[in-house]
Amino acid sequence: MISKHTVFRTSIVVLVCTASIVFVSPFLNVNGLIYPTRIDSTYFSQQENLYEKYVLEGGIDSGRIFIYNPGEIGIRYHEAQVQVEEGIFLKSWIAGDTIQDPTASLIMIPDISESRIHYLKDIKEFVDRGYRVCVVELRGQGSSDGSVYSIGHEAANDISLLIDQLEIDEGFRDIAIMGNRTGAAVAMQVTLDDPRIEVLVAKNPFISFGSYFSDYAQNYWGPWVLPLCRIIKRDAERTIGFHPDSLDLSLLTHFIEKPSLYVAANFYTENVAREALHLYRASEVSKKKLIIDRSSVFTENGFSNSKQYYDRISAFIASSLPPTEKRSRFRKLVLRTGR
Repeated sequence: MISKHTVFRTSIVVLVCTASIVFVSPFLNVNGLIYPTRIDSTYFSQQENLYEKYVLEGGIDSGRIFIYNPGEIGIRYHEAQVQVEEGIFLKSWIAGDTIQDPTASLIMIPDISESRIHYLKDIKEFVDRGYRVCVVELRGQGSSDGSVYSIGHEAANDISLLIDQLEIDEGFRDIAIMGNRTGAAVAMQVTLDDPRIEVLVAKNPFISFGSYFSDYAQNYWGPWVLPLCRIIKRDAERTIGFHPDSLDLSLLTHFIEKPSLYVAANFYTENVAREALHLYRASEVSKKKLIIDRSSVFTENGFSNSKQYYDRISAFIASSLPPTEKRSRFRKLVLRTGR
């Protein structure tokens, strides 16, 4: 028989634990997923100064070169911005030949830990293959306005507003969308909601944002924080506008009907490749493909990515576009003669 003292002590322990959770939980956050580091030209300039200081103080010069925009590597481009809300503009780079008909138009969405500066090689490789390219930074990311970074419906709607402008001002058509990690989550939502997207390229997609969120919290605070993740997620929901568990890409991929390419490249843990494989298998679209580029493991986007890597992505996009009706210069003559 349980004694009154045991019941009392147990009640005290439970009360203390509950009080501790209530006290500690407001201090637990995942601000890196809501207010990411602004990786822009100022940030890169600071990194360049630190690198030069390191070399001057006797550090090994790895020959690292800091490049700030596509023009520095000979790519014709221009800055662009689209207003998505009063006083909030998304910033982007647009590159590619405006004279000849492009192979396709490609919109690229960086991961939360990246900016458009990380996509200089991608821009060059796809422009060299005849693409018009737009690399855009989401709210709260890079040089774009906004204080909160979110990958939910708001971000997907922002990209659709961007496409409105790209169609009118830049002549974008035959549009493919490519996103990396958190950018892939946005790209998948846009593909599902916006019929103008013809091809999806999901690079390093996670299975669900809820799991991604929990992994981030655990890596930041330690495994002891897992029992508190439900509280942290509810707190985050009030800021980002949706509950992290509600964004399940393995469920979303069942409803995507456009040609889909799943890519694992420039990843740091084997789990990323497994997640890309999982989504590839879950996809029910008739045309799909999986690329796992192990030669680029443990490197940033654009580093160690081979010519064959870009060729395979480009070939999938080009072969997945709907056939374009070619206009004949003899059409009017045929109509007039009745032949």
